[in-house]
Amino acid sequence: MRFGWLALGALLAQVVVIYLGPGEAGVLRRLVFPASYVLLLAFVVLNWRRLGVVVIGVGMMLNFAAIVSNGGLMPVSPATMEKAGLGDELAERELGDALPQSKNVLLDESETHLQWLSDRFTWNSPGPFSAFSLGDIFVGAGLIVTLIEVIFSVVLRPPRDHPSLA
Repeated sequence: MRFGWLALGALLAQVVVIYLGPGEAGVLRRLVFPASYVLLLAFVVLNWRRLGVVVIGVGMMLNFAAIVSNGGLMPVSPATMEKAGLGDELAERELGDALPQSKNVLLDESETHLQWLSDRFTWNSPGPFSAFSLGDIFVGAGLIVTLIEVIFSVVLRPPRDHPSLA
């Protein structure tokens, strides 16, 4: 894959603002997430020949649309958080708050633009992926397809001629 540094830089920026960033100050995250998606989408465009990367790109476009239309963070509703087992985190939060150590903003479904693209699906397990979006499903599927593509390209690659040791 070409220009992998674009993807690595974008993902590193996201990790920094989520885990090492300014705590609960969502302003920096609201700027970094859309900017990082621009870098990730540039990576997708530069590697469009791989089916898995295209599928990842579709998922990223869906997430990007939800993030940009809702002020720079991925919306998640209180009901979704409850369903995902994250209800304890709601006690100290108000609608519109950026959720600490996440890419999310707490919004009521009626206040969410493109609500069908928000983090609205749940997986009843603790961790960062207990609430996820349609875009996340595409990204996950694209990662699996890309992994399979890479494995098959290595397995099916013709062997190189090695000089004999005779």
